[in-house]
Amino acid sequence: MFQGNDTSALAVAHACLFLAMYPDIQEKVYTEIIEYFPSEEAEINAESLKLLVYTDMFTKELLRHCPVAPTIARTCMRDIELDGVTIPAGNVFIFSFWALHRRKDVWGPDADKFDPDNFLPERCHARNPNAYMPFSTGPRNCIGARYAMISLKVMIIHILRNFKLRTEIRHEDIRFKFGMTLRIETEHLIQVEKRQKIEIVTPNEQTREI
Repeated sequence: MFQGNDTSALAVAHACLFLAMYPDIQEKVYTEIIEYFPSEEAEINAESLKLLVYTDMFTKELLRHCPVAPTIARTCMRDIELDGVTIPAGNVFIFSFWALHRRKDVWGPDADKFDPDNFLPERCHARNPNAYMPFSTGPRNCIGARYAMISLKVMIIHILRNFKLRTEIRHEDIRFKFGMTLRIETEHLIQVEKRQKIEIVTPNEQTREI
């Protein structure tokens, strides 16, 4: 329970920072949220969250750049051959998702750029599915992956529906600290501004504030 809450909180912190660094992306995510979840009355559940296509692309790109667990280890259970080299059972593999998600031969020359369009259907179709593993993959993948994605989107909905996020931190200046989880060296230093209520007209022509 502790690990699940700690890693989810870290993902939300990273999400707020990247939304603040990219105001154009923040506006696209906010616009989509207001379209489908304009107020507290709108029901949020696993099915309704599927409507947030661009928000989903944003969260996936966020986890490409900031996988909460950047490195994992796996023990080789039997002898295997990898690229012509025999790996005896008992050896330990170290996988860096942080490095995998930045491979230019997989993600293109702009792999270091933050671009939610990397997860457009046509781009995903042309890419090996194992090139993106923020929660590992296979039988030993993270059992909390679905919970993490749902909780992250729910937090983004509530935050952006109420606040605008700003920061003076630039993406190119971020330096990461690698450990059990991925963190940045400095504080996030995000400025929060209360959003002004706006009026919308519902299909039955009733005006209400959100």
